[in-house]
Amino acid sequence: MKELLEFIKNHYSTILSIFVFIISLINLIYLLLTNKKKLKMNIANFTIVDVNSKHFYMLNVELINKSRLHISVNEIIIENNKEQYRIIKSPRMLAEKDRKRNNEIINHQEIHSAKFPINIASLSSEQKFVVMYGPENLAMVVPKSLLTLIEEK
Repeated sequence: MKELLEFIKNHYSTILSIFVFIISLINLIYLLLTNKKKLKMNIANFTIVDVNSKHFYMLNVELINKSRLHISVNEIIIENNKEQYRIIKSPRMLAEKDRKRNNEIINHQEIHSAKFPINIASLSSEQKFVVMYGPENLAMVVPKSLLTLIEEK
């Protein structure tokens, strides 16, 4: 027992630095595992409109940030049968609505698609309208399990 106490007394700085290194390593591994980007995309509903013989999709998407990191979505790509369809980044007017009283317009409302980038705070969500051009048969395979959100690094 005396020898052990003598060893600790002579090498306490080395022993302490080893413990600090182990604690730092455990903390680093914990931070790497917990601070991953976790982004989920749900499609609430969608509408298809034919514009200039192209199929124009209006998607109502919910982007859920399940991580503690702030996430900025710069692009959304929907993949269908190994073909990729990009969301149109510039805002488009989707609808407009006038409220009238006695044939006089008292309120004019315009609904636009989302402007990119979409910034999502930690542990929160954003619901946006996004638009894209796609094939006619995409509507048949739109179940959420077949849609992929691709993250560019």
